[in-house]
Amino acid sequence: MDLRARATREIREYIAVIYNRNVALLLLSFPLIVAPMGFLSWYSPVFTDELFHSWAPLLYALFLLDDALFLSISGVLSDMWGRRIILVIGMLFYPLGMFLVLLGLTLGNSILIALGLILALGISSLASPAGTSLLMESLEVERRARALSLFFLIENIFLLTGSSLFGLLLPALGVHQVFLIFFLLSAVAVLIRAQVRETLVLSDKIKLRDRIAELRSIISILKDARVKLLIAFDALLGISHGTIAFVVPLFFAHDIHLSEVEIGFLYGLIPALRIFLSPIAGTISEHHMHASIAIGTTITGLLYLSLLAPLGKLSAIIGITGSALTLFEGIAYSKLVSTIVQGRGMASLYGFTGTVFSLGMGLGSYLLGSTYYWRSWFPIAIASFLLIFSPILIPRSKENSDNSSL
Repeated sequence: MDLRARATREIREYIAVIYNRNVALLLLSFPLIVAPMGFLSWYSPVFTDELFHSWAPLLYALFLLDDALFLSISGVLSDMWGRRIILVIGMLFYPLGMFLVLLGLTLGNSILIALGLILALGISSLASPAGTSLLMESLEVERRARALSLFFLIENIFLLTGSSLFGLLLPALGVHQVFLIFFLLSAVAVLIRAQVRETLVLSDKIKLRDRIAELRSIISILKDARVKLLIAFDALLGISHGTIAFVVPLFFAHDIHLSEVEIGFLYGLIPALRIFLSPIAGTISEHHMHASIAIGTTITGLLYLSLLAPLGKLSAIIGITGSALTLFEGIAYSKLVSTIVQGRGMASLYGFTGTVFSLGMGLGSYLLGSTYYWRSWFPIAIASFLLIFSPILIPRSKENSDNSSL
């Protein structure tokens, strides 16, 4: 098949993915959540550091530990009660959290601000396993990686927009008005996502004892050797990413002496690169899941190490571009999970692995993040080495081949 024919076929496949009702609704609401996250990904560590100083690592860890607590609960409930209802309930915590932040800013109450950030950045993760499972189940297996690459493309366009735009608006409007915009955007996103259709077939009436038996069956997936490897991989990955997520914005602000506007634009480089890399990552992940995950971890770790080079802003640019490569890991990983467990149990596995990842992030951001105040280079070095060596834990397929499905 020549290049033109292959490109035409790929375009038709992507169009077919977009024409799916659930995919279209999720895509439509996605920018409304992602754009604020582009800003909060770097501003929340700086914001919490300004408000709580040495307590900032603990507070940031609480955001992530909320994920750990609720992701598994959400996954199991989604498998028992359906994707749509858990998706909507989880999404409601996002505008509620933004409202509490607004209220805290108005009243000058840092406790309300902290609680609002915990709700918006942590407990809203209830929606994640349900949303991912709903997306996967709305499509045929062979179209899932394309859908994920499409979501990564949209995500990175609006991460770029949000990081840069709100970074510019912050000095002009002030933090209160920025969070008001976030509240309005998240409320609209909830209304859109409430229109999705359920994908999991549920019995009309299930007795309590049947629910318990069903729950035991779902939890039994943890006995699978591949799932155990997956969980170990998630723990290592979580520690690394949690450390990087908390420390790097502080490193940029205090060690490289970048302004908030400069940090916003620098973080905008990540989605800008991912926009071009998303189709490539989707294609590679479709056929070589394990290789794609390895690209997104090992090379990323090596690039993060360059942050420690005495090159000023140049080292920051080189280092932060490593984050762009994590989309290879993200797309391939989501497909990997969906091929280990099919149907009922899929959301639980997303929840379990998400819980471990979030626990790792919380541990990394608090324990390694706290060492930033001792030696600023230390947590970055440790996190980078963990990323470099993490691929040894990637579970292999039964055929022990990247081209096979698990």
